[in-house]
Amino acid sequence: MTVQLTDSVLNDVGTHLQTSGIGTLGVDVFLYQLPHQPTEAVAVIPTGGPRLAADLNAIKRVQFQVLIRADSITSGMQKAEKVFSALDNQANVLANNPGRIFGDHEPGVHFRDANNRVVFSLNFTTTLLRETS
Repeated sequence: MTVQLTDSVLNDVGTHLQTSGIGTLGVDVFLYQLPHQPTEAVAVIPTGGPRLAADLNAIKRVQFQVLIRADSITSGMQKAEKVFSALDNQANVLANNPGRIFGDHEPGVHFRDANNRVVFSLNFTTTLLRETS
């Protein structure tokens, strides 16, 4: 997997979240990091994942995690559900990377950060076709 592909997919995901009304890139939706502020924030972060078998070379995958931070479990869960709905089982919503996004699990997993704010974690896999030219 190339850094350029991962960067392209993450940018497309951030743009799609913004278009879906989740938030605004650089204001409360971030790529590669979850800064300390604002309290209510979403981060899209690349993750590793299983390798594909050699005979599946027509497909490429990029895995990513979305972190949703909020003051309360209720508001965090509501935002996590919106993110999940915007991304799970969606086809061709990424402007530069046509394919399908699958959620690895439904919203519900969360922890608290050092400031006692709740953070939900969602994992996704994009399945994209390789260019054959």
